[in-house]
Amino acid sequence: MKYFLLPALTVLFLFNQLFAQQSKDSTKKPITVNGSISINNNGIDPVPAFALGEPALMSSIYIKKGNFTYNPQLNYSLKGKPWAVNNWFLYRIPVSKRFSFRTGFNLDFFFKTENIIDENNKPAKVQVSNEYIDVELSCLYQLSTNATIGITYWNTHGIEYDALHLGNFVNLSAYFSNIPLGNFLNLELSPSVFFIKNQLPFKGVYVANTTFLSVKKIPVYLFYQAVQPIKVTPRQTFLWNMGINYRF
Repeated sequence: MKYFLLPALTVLFLFNQLFAQQSKDSTKKPITVNGSISINNNGIDPVPAFALGEPALMSSIYIKKGNFTYNPQLNYSLKGKPWAVNNWFLYRIPVSKRFSFRTGFNLDFFFKTENIIDENNKPAKVQVSNEYIDVELSCLYQLSTNATIGITYWNTHGIEYDALHLGNFVNLSAYFSNIPLGNFLNLELSPSVFFIKNQLPFKGVYVANTTFLSVKKIPVYLFYQAVQPIKVTPRQTFLWNMGINYRF
């Protein structure tokens, strides 16, 4: 029961804030929708220590109303098999014009293929999923219109007996957008340093960066993502990912 106490309190807080906000004036806070779709060669996970290891189709949608955001993420291999599905429910708490906190929770599903013996006593493969609950605590600071820094903590608990029952992820990140390259190109940079620890045992410190390149006023981006382990147990190698990203 203690594993679900923090997610339950987070859910209650979010719903309390939602009803309080709606009771003030819901007509002044329209719903906005935006997101992105990418095709890439390696399918690196939102926790960048892990990757699908094959070409993937990844999508993320942000449905916002006031300080609330629902962020579903659907990730598939290009063979049509689901890989990961996330459902983030987030609430932003503004402190000042530049500084804010964010909290929320995620119901996520990770899919894997297992070998079984079917009813005809023959080997077969089936796809199964593990369900997890994640809780987020983060703070963000906007340095300028095009620069933001932040720190994020995720606490993860698996629901099934064969899932990872405890995981921790801390990410110190920055985001720099609209960096001009001549008259026609824009550059975006998203560097980060993160720490992960779970019950395998698996733990480590990494540095990572994602670079986006686009033609100005065209919402299609080429991107390259690199993840370098610094000190990891057990040992892990360099990860990279590249692809095309469309934003709407």
